Amino acid sequence: MVVMLEKRVKINIFKFKTIRKMNNIKTLIIVIIFSFLAFGCKDKEEDLNQGTFSKVVDISLHENLNNELGIYSGRYIGHNSNVNIAYTKTTSIDNSSKGSGRITVWSLEGLESGNVTNVNGGDYYVNDIHFKHNGLGYVSEQLLGSNNLLDFNKINGFIEDEVIGKKIKIKNELNNEIQFDEEFYVPEQIHLSGSIENLIEGTAYRRMDKNNFTFGFNRDEKNEHGILITLKYRGESYGMTMDDIQNLSGNTEVSRAVHLKEESTGDITIPKELFTGIPSNAIVTMHITRGSGKLFEKEGKQSFIRASTSEQIRVVLD
Repeated sequence: MVVMLEKRVKINIFKFKTIRKMNNIKTLIIVIIFSFLAFGCKDKEEDLNQGTFSKVVDISLHENLNNELGIYSGRYIGHNSNVNIAYTKTTSIDNSSKGSGRITVWSLEGLESGNVTNVNGGDYYVNDIHFKHNGLGYVSEQLLGSNNLLDFNKINGFIEDEVIGKKIKIKNELNNEIQFDEEFYVPEQIHLSGSIENLIEGTAYRRMDKNNFTFGFNRDEKNEHGILITLKYRGESYGMTMDDIQNLSGNTEVSRAVHLKEESTGDITIPKELFTGIPSNAIVTMHITRGSGKLFEKEGKQSFIRASTSEQIRVVLD
């Protein structure tokens, strides 16, 4: 009887240890799965924060642009009808910025032959602003001042109040026939933040690490075309004299761009390749741009319309 009891006790102890071991294994598995999910989510979030970039391209090589820079490469391609709206803010010494806008309209012929001429392609409308060909090019009397010259206050006011962050209409009429009548969204003005605010005292320059060029910006959830980052370097270095600048050789000029394909969360770190070959202490001019555009065709003629907002910054690279 005692022997039987001892056996039962041993069996129960064995069962208890087995169950506890199984529970420990289950707990370990749960911990592993949780850790995997946590790290997986973190990696995914970090990838999203970094964003998806195109390869860095030399914007003087036109043949590379269309596949890499999306709608932002459209300005390098000839179309029969073209409307472009652009608004740029330049960050100033006191961290404020002033905007400068333009609206350009042109109609081209001879694209196939290479003998391109600017012609009268009919009347164009940007919302209610009417652009008419005057024999030389397109002008809107509504945007002229009393001296018949462009009134930039009117242009800037129109873009700020009726274009940026809104759906606009662009129409083209030729011989009383509508060639196109398009509506599309113009993204919000882009505003840079974060480390981009590293102002060098007494200057309009920002000092940035070219190996960790990171900044933030306001998001526009309606923007479908991402962000374009362009860089131009003319051989200038911080501390140069005016004589040094005047004696610069044009051989040092670098002009590059990279496309952030979608607006992402968190700060953005620009690919290091954008700064390849540019020395430390170099001064570069950069534009951070968001835009929208449409390309369409009617009776064999292509039309391209685009609107963009950007912030220009002058940077000293470490």
